[in-house]
Amino acid sequence: MLEFKTRVYKDGVEICGADVPEQTKNLVVPRTLPVKNDAGEVSELPVLRIGALAFEWRSSLKSITLPESITEIGEKAFYSC
Repeated sequence: MLEFKTRVYKDGVEICGADVPEQTKNLVVPRTLPVKNDAGEVSELPVLRIGALAFEWRSSLKSITLPESITEIGEKAFYSC
């Protein structure tokens, strides 16, 4: 199962990494991710950024689909993919 490591900002979410199963060849980054606030309420926030080195060394990946909501991709985010 794919789990994203995230950093939450007021305007949206940055994906900092992911536990990508080794056999994964095609990765689809969702447009939104669920985020729980301090009160325990869950809301969907847009994925706006891919952090530096977020998917480094995922050599099994052959394609990555990003949502249109992405406004920033960090340095070497897909290094050695």
